[in-house]
Amino acid sequence: MNAECQACIGGTNVREDLHRLSNGVHIVVGTPGRVYDMISRRALSTFNNNSYSNVTIACTVADSYIQHSSRTPGAVTELAATRKKVKYSMLAGTHIFQPLAFESHGPQNASAISLIKELGHGISQRSGDARETQFLFQWLSVNLQRFNAVHFVESFLAASDDPDK
Repeated sequence: MNAECQACIGGTNVREDLHRLSNGVHIVVGTPGRVYDMISRRALSTFNNNSYSNVTIACTVADSYIQHSSRTPGAVTELAATRKKVKYSMLAGTHIFQPLAFESHGPQNASAISLIKELGHGISQRSGDARETQFLFQWLSVNLQRFNAVHFVESFLAASDDPDK
């Protein structure tokens, strides 16, 4: 399967995004602000009930989340997902917007789990392998672990520029 993909992310070259989208892509991954900008510029179609997802990885030990994560498992993901829904409510009239929130040390938000299961089921129907949902969850877990490793290492690099200190 040769799927053409484009990442539309704020802070990158808008003209490049417009050029790639005009050539046709199958999958667009991006930040909601840039996706909305591409829709406004008519570079992305709003027909066929398009759906957009936003992935958030919430650090459960961050000051803004520690109170929530210490009370209830999964509370941080639900809070992060709710914040994203409110922030990008402008897409609700024309698109299906699905925030996917993951805790750095815990579970995904409930609606993300449902979406991942639905995607896994669809992939299983295409591939004929009933294990696709498990593979998808494993793939997401490995990528979350990679994120945690980078996040952990970067916390030391910022402490000092001088290795002798």
